[in-house]
Amino acid sequence: MLVQFAVEVTGLPARVFRPRVDSTFALGCGQTTGSRATLFGGKAVVSAARKLRADLDQGHRLPDLTGRVYAADEVIDDTTPLGADVTKIKTHTAFGFATQVCVLDAQGAWHR
Repeated sequence: MLVQFAVEVTGLPARVFRPRVDSTFALGCGQTTGSRATLFGGKAVVSAARKLRADLDQGHRLPDLTGRVYAADEVIDDTTPLGADVTKIKTHTAFGFATQVCVLDAQGAWHR
């Protein structure tokens, strides 16, 4: 999923990306799976990929960028702070969506 974000932003083929997990800076914020992983990881990948895209747009080729690091920090601060005096709190950030495509021929039949 994160590779797809990078592909969409940079226009590069998926095969040039090699995802890796680094838990060096793990935070005590609960699990990050499913839609939370898509939100948190996706926003960071999009931000970093935009920096790569900017270098590519300036005429740099991938071999020219060897060793360069494209990093991003994304802050998700839309939850209610502890102790806030509000009537309704938001404790969890998540989202979800789905897409379905069905291609029909002239007779209305579905084909793979």
